[in-house]
Amino acid sequence: MIQVINKNEPKIEHQCPVCFSTIEPDSDIITCPNCQMVYHKECWEDNNGCATYGCPSAGCLAPPPMKIELSDCSLPNYAAPGGFSRPRLCPFCKTPMERGASFCWACGRDISGKGKNSSGIVLGVIISLVLILLFLVIVSIAIHAEEF
Repeated sequence: MIQVINKNEPKIEHQCPVCFSTIEPDSDIITCPNCQMVYHKECWEDNNGCATYGCPSAGCLAPPPMKIELSDCSLPNYAAPGGFSRPRLCPFCKTPMERGASFCWACGRDISGKGKNSSGIVLGVIISLVLILLFLVIVSIAIHAEEF
């Protein structure tokens, strides 16, 4: 249970671990129920809990769900040139996206396909190494042939 301490109650000067400012005596504060760190009430809420590393009440252990709000003026343009067509959907979260987008703003994933297909690069490196090895073998044979 989180203890909300009333204004003017603390007599000890504390520094908020979230904003690093001094907690004034007239501030609403919250004390972490696990590690007893003192926070501004707003900082505790913004951090979604305690900011102490390893504390069971740490906000990063249970982050709030991400909310994305779009106003009517910021909706993606789904219409293809010359008329309306079905919107392109993110393959991961199924959010409608603008045509030509390479990044999904809803789930944060790269949908360009460039990041996951590195087999072409690996194949190029292997072919280069084989050609270098073949060149070294031919040079070595030519050097040994001159000795005889």
